[in-house]
Amino acid sequence: MEKQEDFDVIIIGSGVSGLVCGCYLQKAGLKVAIFEMREEAGGGRMASEMMRPGYPVQQCVWGDFDIVMPHQLNLELDRYGYQEQEFASDWGASMIYQDGTCMVNSCWDPTLTAEKVRRLGSEKDAKKILETAAYLNEPFDAKTPRFVKFMELFFTEPWTWENYDTFLNLSAPIFGFSDPYELPMCNGFELLDVMYESDKFKLFCTSAAIGAGVYPHHTGGAGIVVSILPIVVFYAHPKHSCHEMAHVYIRCFRALGGKLFNSCPVKKVIVSGGEAKGVVLDEHAAYPGKEVTAKKVITNLNPRLTFTELVGEEHVGKRVIQKLKTNWTSEGVLVTISYALKERPRFPEAEKFDPDIRHSLTGMMGPSSHRDIIRAWGERIAGKVAENPMANWCLPHIDDPSQTRPDNCCANVYLELPYAIYERGGAKAWDDVEFRRMVVDKIADIWETHSPGFKKNVLDCWLTTPLDMERCNPNYYRADDGGGATAPHHMFFANRTAIEGFDKGGIVTPIKNLYGSGSVGWPGTSGGCGYKAACHVAEEMGVRNQPWWTHRVYEYITRKYREKSYVPLKPSSILDK
Repeated sequence: MEKQEDFDVIIIGSGVSGLVCGCYLQKAGLKVAIFEMREEAGGGRMASEMMRPGYPVQQCVWGDFDIVMPHQLNLELDRYGYQEQEFASDWGASMIYQDGTCMVNSCWDPTLTAEKVRRLGSEKDAKKILETAAYLNEPFDAKTPRFVKFMELFFTEPWTWENYDTFLNLSAPIFGFSDPYELPMCNGFELLDVMYESDKFKLFCTSAAIGAGVYPHHTGGAGIVVSILPIVVFYAHPKHSCHEMAHVYIRCFRALGGKLFNSCPVKKVIVSGGEAKGVVLDEHAAYPGKEVTAKKVITNLNPRLTFTELVGEEHVGKRVIQKLKTNWTSEGVLVTISYALKERPRFPEAEKFDPDIRHSLTGMMGPSSHRDIIRAWGERIAGKVAENPMANWCLPHIDDPSQTRPDNCCANVYLELPYAIYERGGAKAWDDVEFRRMVVDKIADIWETHSPGFKKNVLDCWLTTPLDMERCNPNYYRADDGGGATAPHHMFFANRTAIEGFDKGGIVTPIKNLYGSGSVGWPGTSGGCGYKAACHVAEEMGVRNQPWWTHRVYEYITRKYREKSYVPLKPSSILDK
């Protein structure tokens, strides 16, 4: 870095949203710098061989929603290795039931999902899936199908009251509500009862939503996603490991001329006259204590951390800090168990019922009924480890030769457990070796039930606890890797926190020229938050109107399959037919 270097835009944090935001603004002609605390960029898309050589541990992210985003075309990501790193999946989420039956959904063809539901014994639910899919395929306007608009409202458009109103009006006919604002009164469990009759399918829907970080107990609109997600859900996963996709964005950003500074934690945002002017690096940064100025500053950290530590009460007032600490909450606590296995685990009883489950990338085991999952979820909220825990498993190696060599098979389990185990003294329980072993043993027993011989198949395992996550990255406040809750009191869903100065779900902040790209919506791991922030800042700086910045969600994968130019998963791929 030069002795004095000014930028148009500084981005704090190089998670995927920070990288995506930087790529767009750099390509639009701005001079952009990203400052990252850690030695390597990528945020939650981290992977290492900490368990044993040759077995990647993916603590936060194993799959993503990149495949339907507009980034590939807008940023020409194939030039930087996108297709060489990303797989689209035919069969996505699944549920293995206690009686040996199972449910698996098609990522691309709702008629196949409906057929699976029909096998569970519910013609009514199969018909509802097809009716919903037909409704979503109808035009929203002259250029946009409803399902595209539905996805854009989550992934690429900011959470404003206008968009929230559109979201409710788009969803209400699916549930039969004449007043769309009756929808936010219902949580996900209630809406599943409105939509479906099969207990097994309700259990599947709940498990798929929890696996995607949308929690069924919330009212306010999140419940809509719980009910519809299995119809529109899709999965992709990076080859080799999730971190490889971070490098696609890193290569893109640097090729466009952006500057990425690793080992450079930011200590303070420079605020003068109510405006952000730049940042001051920490004394332990690669450039200790250096002040770097910019016209705009974008924080990819969560708003609580940004304003309590990097901005300070003196610039926004005590009430804003109080509301952030009260209303902005953590929620998506991750506990992960990574397994090194001798061979790929199989589910013999479930495969007898439906052989397609062997191609499913992810699923849930454990609860035997929808009532059981509601009970387990209640225990989690109460700060307990459930008697019958939910185990969200994934096999990221299924279609990836780089992770499925004969002597190298990996499996992951992602657990929804509390940050603080109140009956064991709070969060410190996670540093108790005996407690950790108890959790690992509980999950191994669930595996053994559905995949006999699993315990003998395990070469090694690695438990990542909430405290591990928080220590790894302070932005994961109380181990929340998702950056916040989908609850009504959070800044998603039209800013119903009513915190002074915030708008568009937190893209606009109380400090002029300081913007948020972290926790400004529910984008999964798509970079959608960064995209929203890039759109807003580019509009303000007069550089949004670019001939290349015109593509929309689903356009890339649709074009690739139409051209037959996407590398297929396998010859029998649904989309190849």
